[in-house]
Amino acid sequence: MELRHLKYFVAVAEELHFTKAAEKLFVAQPALSRQIKQLEKELGILLLNRTKRTVSLTVAGKFFYKEVKELFLTLEQIKAKTKQIETGLAGKIRVGYVGSAMLSILPRVMTELQKKQPDVHLELFEMPAKIQMENLVAEKIDIGFLRTPYEEKSLNKEVVFSETYSLVLPMNHKKDQKNYKGLHEFADENFILTPRNAAERYFDNIIALCASAGFSPKIIHESLYENATIRLVENNIGISIFPTSFKKAFNAKVKFIELKNVPDRLQLSIAWKKKNNNPSLETMIKIIKKLVTRAENV
Repeated sequence: MELRHLKYFVAVAEELHFTKAAEKLFVAQPALSRQIKQLEKELGILLLNRTKRTVSLTVAGKFFYKEVKELFLTLEQIKAKTKQIETGLAGKIRVGYVGSAMLSILPRVMTELQKKQPDVHLELFEMPAKIQMENLVAEKIDIGFLRTPYEEKSLNKEVVFSETYSLVLPMNHKKDQKNYKGLHEFADENFILTPRNAAERYFDNIIALCASAGFSPKIIHESLYENATIRLVENNIGISIFPTSFKKAFNAKVKFIELKNVPDRLQLSIAWKKKNNNPSLETMIKIIKKLVTRAENV
């Protein structure tokens, strides 16, 4: 059974006249009759009742006509969807991200993408920067939102957001934004940080911040998850340093001291494989770049 057989049958079923159907299809009437007989022979059923003057659908023919029309509609939808995927108007993007990305640029990207390309579906995976890099190289994700990606020749990268660091302290700590004088005041505190093997650059940046203040932080615990770190700080286990964007992310008894006078800034970058041929990814990257440009011009 070929699509032309079905196409010919639909024409006859709609015209209920072989000559008119043949004219509609631009084929000879005897050839059309042969194609319909071949279809009936293959199915082993009679689709049309034929007399010298009339053509009508059998009960089976009516059912077959309905199903074939729905099949053709599905095929048209598949064709349209395929074209959308080819042009990036539809499809799937696998997105890796660090937690702070969801507190800064990523929700805006998702909103814009939904407005402009509602048929593009995102699969979101929160993971440390190092894991993102590995998954990008292995093509398990299409794009990563991460802190200062490592050098990797197979990847493109671009900074999309910059923010300050903040100290995170328990609510009953004697220091706050008003009486804060400098990071050196916390040289004797216990720190809870992200493990270096999970976010090497981020960890090293915090160590460098403390070093510039004249001390090396006493790390008593390491936590891969921000929420766990916040809970430890809340319970006076230690203090931490977070991206300032996390300030409104938790319902916890902690306070943030923004390190406004520290010149270093946390940079959030996007990274994607140079040879990634996902058209939908190109659409997303264009939206990200427009958002970044817009923010820079504000």
